[in-house]
Amino acid sequence: MQNLNYFALDLRKHLEYTKIDLPFFTFPEDAEEILIMFEIDDVQGKSIEPVLSKLLEQPRWVGMMKKDMSDAGAIVELPCGTYFFSQVREILDAESSAKLAAEVQKEALWERRRLGNTAYLRYLYEHNSPVTQIFRELLP
Repeated sequence: MQNLNYFALDLRKHLEYTKIDLPFFTFPEDAEEILIMFEIDDVQGKSIEPVLSKLLEQPRWVGMMKKDMSDAGAIVELPCGTYFFSQVREILDAESSAKLAAEVQKEALWERRRLGNTAYLRYLYEHNSPVTQIFRELLP
């Protein structure tokens, strides 16, 4: 994985998405953003060397944000809170997303931060460049 920067991010306003039936780890052309929520297994989520195939194996839902959401369904969100965060300037597939999540987890554990069992993967365009972001819940 390329050189990553890690941040403790205090998200002050929740981000809302429309829940959609979409294959995980895809970013359709008509979407402004995609958010995938994962519940991390307790054992894998506390390991400095997690098994990559098990780290993001429990996606719960996909949310999409786009300009025309006139047929909007259920709302899902990235809640306000504190997260350990990193990003790369590309859209990652399932395997690469798991590698990113593992790197973020290793760094957080190295810094002795307490992580919750929730992670969010977000796809978006920033400055005309595709971006994948990972948010890992930080506990007090």
